[in-house]
Amino acid sequence: MLNNHLYVVNAYADTVSVIDTRTNRVVDSPIPVGSTPGAAATDALRGRAFVTNSRSGTVSVINTYTYTNTIFGCPIPVGDDPGAVTTDALRGGAYVPNGGSDTVSAIDTITNTALGAPIPVGDGPGGLALGR
Repeated sequence: MLNNHLYVVNAYADTVSVIDTRTNRVVDSPIPVGSTPGAAATDALRGRAFVTNSRSGTVSVINTYTYTNTIFGCPIPVGDDPGAVTTDALRGGAYVPNGGSDTVSAIDTITNTALGAPIPVGDGPGGLALGR
């Protein structure tokens, strides 16, 4: 949730709906993203939401102030079948496990680009948690 808004991934419609949690009403029209979105995470410092698109192997970036997709150019390419996403607003990063390629992609949330090649991990990564 960011600024009293809830971002809902609509996997079968390839969109994200935004709900104002103060009124429990949908804000504007659904935002188009990549193919089969699966998860979303927000970066409150930068006013962005990151949405994984499992069929496209990409991450879409939504401007949480204007509800438009994508802030900088095309969606960010990651590995095969990206699942969850977590953000580190203090360090300007996001991390995405790619279940189809057994990797984790690191994203620079300031430039909205992938940071190098995906990192090889175990078989079929799905969830992740960021610790300090």
